[in-house]
Formats: sequence, C-alpha cells, structure tokens
Amino acid sequence: MAGVARKRINLYVGPKETIPREKLAELEASGEWLFEEKHDGFWCVATVEAGVITSMASRTGISFEGAESAGLLGLEAGQGSGRIVGELTADTNTVGERCGERRLRLFDVLDWNGHDLRELPQYERREALEMIHGVIGSERLTLVEQRTEDIAAWFDEIIANGGEGIVGKRRTARYRARTG
Repeated sequence: MAGVARKRINLYVGPKETIPREKLAELEASGEWLFEEKHDGFWCVATVEAGVITSMASRTGISFEGAESAGLLGLEAGQGSGRIVGELTADTNTVGERCGERRLRLFDVLDWNGHDLRELPQYERREALEMIHGVIGSERLTLVEQRTEDIAAWFDEIIANGGEGIVGKRRTARYRARTG
C-alpha cells in the first residue's frame, strides 16, 4: 500500500542473513534460487483436516485463536488433510493499522494426505502446494507470489508499492524448522 511506512529488508536468505539488492542479478543468474514476496505478518502453520482448517499455530507453537484467526478456523482449505505454512496477515488502513480480514498467504507445505513432504526440495514442495491450493476457493488463502526472473525490478516494484521485500530460497532446499 503506497504511503504507509513499512519495515524494509534487503533480501532475506536465511536467519540473520540478508544481502544487498545489487546481488540479486547474481543469484538470479545462478538458477539456484526462487524468490517470494515477503508479507508483513506472523509465520503460521495451519492444520487441515478433511479439507477444513482446524488449528493454526505460530513457529513456537502458540495457538492463533479468536481475533488472531478471525474466521480462518473452519475455512475450507483443499480436499485433504495435512499442514500448510504461510504468513498470517491482516488488511491495513491508510495509517498502517491492522483492520479487516485476516489472510493466510501460503508459501510451503509440510505434509499432505499422509505424505511427509519436508524432505522434498523446495521447488517440489511448491508444486505440491500449488496443486493443493488449486482446489481452494477462498480469497483468504492465497499463494505467495514466486518468481525466478526479473527479480531486481520486481523487488523495486514491491518496495515502491509499500511492501516489505522478498525472500530468496534455494530451489533444492529441504524443509528445516528453526524452532517449535
């Protein structure tokens, strides 16, 4: 949202590791990286049972309930069961205050229909997440945009529109939980 002051990051590539914008072309050219828009919210894992979100928790296991979930619990989320990961965000007004609907901006999947996906490389987990998301009919569960080309221009566009930045992920990275 234009005009709202936001925390700015360069490019997040791992815990406590950022790189300057000038390195984006080099990372893009390597073909080893995927890039996603970084949303300002809370990391969240949602448990889906029989196609419905039954629980949501933070990285450290704190449950998101009541106002934090604001209607996401009980929302239809595909045609299966498992755990999907995203950034729990809220709409903001012109002065940056959180208001309106909560959204879960999905960027990963841990397991689905009895299959542990954490050992798959990032790009394969993303393909699985896209298939799961393909049957979700809610605008409150969205996929985080992912790109592999024109990253510097995209980064500039995100920042110009008041966004937080982008996240770089190695295409072949396996899922590793930091805590919780």
